[in-house]
Parts: sequence; C-alpha cells; structure tokens
Amino acid sequence: MAKKEIVLFAPQDIVPELSKKAMNAYAFAFKNAGIELVDDDDIADFVSRRNSVDGWRELDELRSFFEKAAASIKSLEKHTFNVGSPDELPNTKELSVSWDKQSCTYEWMEDVGQVAVVNDLIKKDMVSVEQLLCTMSVSQISKASGLKQDKLMELYPQYICAKESERKLRIK
Repeated sequence: MAKKEIVLFAPQDIVPELSKKAMNAYAFAFKNAGIELVDDDDIADFVSRRNSVDGWRELDELRSFFEKAAASIKSLEKHTFNVGSPDELPNTKELSVSWDKQSCTYEWMEDVGQVAVVNDLIKKDMVSVEQLLCTMSVSQISKASGLKQDKLMELYPQYICAKESERKLRIK
C-alpha cells in the first residue's frame, strides 16, 4: 500500500499573507454566519452581496493551506515524539506528551478465511446467516452480488433508501 504523502512546511512558510479582498470575504462570511434567510428578497439580496465580494478563491486557498500546514505539524510531531521510549516523553506542568494505547485492526489472512470462519460459526450454532446478513451494508451486499448499488435499489426499492451525504464545496 502506498504511503500518503505529506507536504512539509518550513517554519518561515507557516505565516501566510492575506490580501484585503480575502479578509473582506472572510469578514462577510463571519458577519453572516448562521443567519437564516427565508424571505425570497432577503435571499436574493444576500446572494447579490455575496457574489459582489472578491477574495473567495484566495480565502479557500488559505483554508487549504491551513489544512496542509496542520497535516505537516501533525506529521512532524508524530515523528519527533516517536523517538525514545514512552518513559522519556515530556511530562511537566507546561507539557505532557503520551501516546494512546496501540490498537490494531483485524483482517483476513486468506480470501477463503472468512468463508471457513462463517461456515464453522453457523455449524456450531454461534451465529445465523440472518444475523450475519444484518451486519452487512448495502455497499457490501452490492459488491458481493456483483450488482451496482443503483441496480440493487431498483430491484428492491421497498428495502433500500438513499440518504444524502454532506455536499462538498469546491472553489477554484
């Protein structure tokens, strides 16, 4: 599995400069955060004012920069405090560092492993086919059956519903 690449920032690059336009865009968003608009005229006015504000792209680039900078800091902290034993980590009034207990995920060692385990559990009456199937997602059943999720939903609309996920905003 390929490792996820982390963009590392040099200390002098952590403080970005922001134009007045980007600051105005942020100020507009901040001033209007949480305001519910129900009247069509108010909505039209808001949209018009929002669209007249410049600086949104730069503000979004700043958000992206901060996300990458946070990832860089996290990566550097993990590397820095991974050196030495847990007993050698700082533990003072000003700074206390510790690692969470190591956890692991369980995976099948072979493609047939899950079949053997499931068949044995069913044979021993420790679990039923119905119980196992109730733990499967629509996606998993779709994958196992070789059907696309849309086709599965079309075949069984009385059992499957589509729930909307959060929309992702893209600014370019």
